[in-house]
Amino acid sequence: MIPRHIFAENKRPPAVEFTLPEHDERLKDTPQLSYCLGLLQTWRSSPDSILEPAIRKWLHNIDANEDEVERLKTLATDVITTFARDDNYDSMLVAEVVCLAPVLDKPIYRYLLGQFCGAIAQSSVLDSLQLDGLAQVIRRAAPDYLEAADLTKILRLLKHRLTGIHKLPSQEVYELVLSVSGILDAMADTSIKGLNQQELGNFLSEYLTGLKATSDHSVVYQAAYAYQALQHIPDHEPIWQAAFKCKRRATSGQLMTEADRALDLNKFIEQLKNISPGLIVKPGVRSQEREQTLQEHLHEGCSPEYKQAWYPALRMADALLQDGRFAEFKTLVCEAPCRQDPAFQWGLCQCLRDLAVHPEWDTKTRLNAFALLEEIYRRDDVWSSRVDIKQRISKIFIQLTSSFSEPVKQGNVDQKMDAVFEGDWQK
Repeated sequence: MIPRHIFAENKRPPAVEFTLPEHDERLKDTPQLSYCLGLLQTWRSSPDSILEPAIRKWLHNIDANEDEVERLKTLATDVITTFARDDNYDSMLVAEVVCLAPVLDKPIYRYLLGQFCGAIAQSSVLDSLQLDGLAQVIRRAAPDYLEAADLTKILRLLKHRLTGIHKLPSQEVYELVLSVSGILDAMADTSIKGLNQQELGNFLSEYLTGLKATSDHSVVYQAAYAYQALQHIPDHEPIWQAAFKCKRRATSGQLMTEADRALDLNKFIEQLKNISPGLIVKPGVRSQEREQTLQEHLHEGCSPEYKQAWYPALRMADALLQDGRFAEFKTLVCEAPCRQDPAFQWGLCQCLRDLAVHPEWDTKTRLNAFALLEEIYRRDDVWSSRVDIKQRISKIFIQLTSSFSEPVKQGNVDQKMDAVFEGDWQK
């Protein structure tokens, strides 16, 4: 279904290279500090997983010097306390503290979590930056750092602050709903005992239902996505958890082992079949009945009656893309039972767009994302012929032209756009 030349090989995802500081040497920045503390955690829990001789030597020396270990931990604590005292923090400051979240001691982590919740509760205007920061803190929590009561309190806080959000300008609504979805995604990635699924759904159902009336497809999709995320918040390990192990390791500075990368994709696809697949559309075949609009279909995604397979399928697809596991990504996209679901295709387009605009990926990988979007746009016999999906892709094409360097644009993207828009799009 996907041509072989698109995502033809797996790629190692972009990674920042860090140097290891000498004893008592000043650290360059907060990510380097997080990397050092992450290595130390890995060394103390699983020393055999670290094979690089230079890193092992550094860790052996650091681990034997408790004063140096304490210095690193104190530096991390100082960053968090400085953040707590600053009322006018910006995106750079938020990025600094959230990169430390996976390596903090539990009391300091929970203090940071409380700072974000307090800022959201006290701010006069709901801020996407605060919401995004909270999502990252939740996502990067070490095992056993979060409790069921934490998620309940956060959802109760969001319910209170999101009242009347649908009355804001459309772009502001979209940004806030996107940020809330990030928080719900992070909650869905956790494995916490004692959650009451019905209670969780009740917190935001009124807010999400109020967004269904908007005419903006992006807002309605994001509301349906958030609703599905709510329903997938588990009290056990989520079915896409294996794909996120690598992602969590990378954000904490810890090294990955082959066991971390193990993934039974066939088992995952079988599990998807046990979830309601949502709308099934046969490609290239038009029903004599009126085609259900994207708006109508997404409204079903905001229903509390059942989960839909497109949400976990998208979570897995996004994780595989970010980890450069393109062969498994293509298998998932080809074999997922919900691959014809318009909500899945809408979200898949967003995942590909995010990869295409990611400045740290190589140009070939980013152009592969563009090429697959072109396939989805052109191949009605494979992907169905929904006008709303084509419109979504056309907007992404326009956005993509500004994300590539000028030589790349002139040689590839602009020419492809001309070809795509020629003919049938004008109809």
